[in-house]
Amino acid sequence: MPRYHFHVRRDLVTILDQQGVELDELVEAIKEAARRALEIEAHEKLLGLPPSRGTILVYDEFETTILEVPFGDRRHQPLVRNRFRVGVAL
Repeated sequence: MPRYHFHVRRDLVTILDQQGVELDELVEAIKEAARRALEIEAHEKLLGLPPSRGTILVYDEFETTILEVPFGDRRHQPLVRNRFRVGVAL
């Protein structure tokens, strides 16, 4: 089962997910990244903070970026990276 890591990037700071999560397929990783983005937005709203911009970066076990999910004032439009490093909107 592949392991996916969900890093959080905001401006020049990236918080690394050292542990990662084992998921059966890419579709589950997309759902998990979107869930985490929504969780960050909800937490900021609960604290009364203005929405911040950032991106959930999903890496596979080979440290290849395969998915980017923006959050904040950008909507959750995931981008899947192919082997040529070209983003494709889902």
